[in-house]
Order: sequence, then structure tokens, then C-alpha cells
Amino acid sequence: MLRAHWLLRASLGLSLSLSACAVDTESTFDPEAETEVDAVTARHVPVCRNEGTAREGWYWQDTNARALRGECSGQVVQCAGIGTPGEGWFVGASAVALGACATPETARLTRDTAGLYYPSESDYPFDVLQVPGAPSGAMTQARLRAVLKLGAEVPIDNSTVDAALAPRRFEEHPDAMRFEALRRSLRGYRVYRVGTIQVHYYFVKVLGGQLVGLHTVSIET
Repeated sequence: MLRAHWLLRASLGLSLSLSACAVDTESTFDPEAETEVDAVTARHVPVCRNEGTAREGWYWQDTNARALRGECSGQVVQCAGIGTPGEGWFVGASAVALGACATPETARLTRDTAGLYYPSESDYPFDVLQVPGAPSGAMTQARLRAVLKLGAEVPIDNSTVDAALAPRRFEEHPDAMRFEALRRSLRGYRVYRVGTIQVHYYFVKVLGGQLVGLHTVSIET
């Protein structure tokens, strides 16, 4: 389950280009509050530069030092392996640069969803999203497409946290209290349903110049 949007793009038959550069109480955490750590982390991210030239590759945004040489155009890089020895920036399953990259918010989301599976006809885990290059301002369908590089043919519908994590959905579920705590902690997030039948749920917001949030899958036939 390494990279959520790659699962989406594969399931919708889109081309994937992976190169070597290739508890029952309400949380007091305020996801709207951007910390100094968020701001610093947002600047030290790999970005694709010099596209179409011999110098194409991933470069650190703040220093312009090259992190990895190779084709990167059209690819999505994100922080993954949060909280593990393998934490770092990845394109799909290919590492761009290993090392600490999580923000306090994505570290929190990782803890809150550890071992949690979204129930549907087939239960899926939650993936934590942290993708750089998100423009400031409210998240929209168009911005979600741009950041995750989803094609115009991919259907996207708006939803809400309360609808996606409605308490009635988890009645008698062994993790009902955890889902309720998660629902309460995701205030300020927008929710999008992407695709059909194998529906990808994105709980997202822009924080520190990055798209952060959660992704899971619901099988809806």
C-alpha cells in the first residue's frame, strides 16, 4: 500500500511512470494551526526541475541541490514510510531521498490510523498523504487533480468528513470509538470520492504548501 494515488491511477487504467527518481473524546489538536516545523518542512522538499534536459531530476526546493538525477516530469513525489526507518520521499515505490520528512500533522494522522481499516465490501487501510506543491487556498477538485496528477477523465465527487465517517457506518464495529475520534479530529478537511466501484476517498487540506490528509478505498458495487 505504498503510495495511495498510484493505487488509484493503476485501478483506473492510467499510465504509471516509475523511474529511479523515480478514543471516544474529541481531539484538542487544531489542524488549522500551522507550526514553525510545518513551514520549515514545506520548504525542504524535492521538486522536479530542468525537465526535458540532461540535468532533469529532483532538486531540493530550498537549496537547489540535486537530490536525484533522472526523469521526473509528470511524476508525484510524496513523504512515505512515516515513523519508520524507511521514511523519506518516494515516487511510487522508488526512493528519491530517505530521511525524516513528516510534518507534525502527518505524524499525528499516522498514529491515529495505525491498524485501522475502512469497512466496505473489502476493508482497506488508511494511507497518509503528504504531497508538496499544493497551491495556497482552499482545496478544490481542480487542485486535487493538479497535485495528484489525475486525468480529466477521472470522476471526482465532493463528500464530507461527517458523511464518510458517519457513526452509523461503524455501529458494532470493534474500532467504532477510534473512527469517532478520527471523525472529530478531521475538522477543516475536505473529502473527495474518486472513481467508481473501487471508490478512493481523500480526506485532504493544504498545510504549509503541501497536500496532507488520508486516503482509503471503499468497494461500492
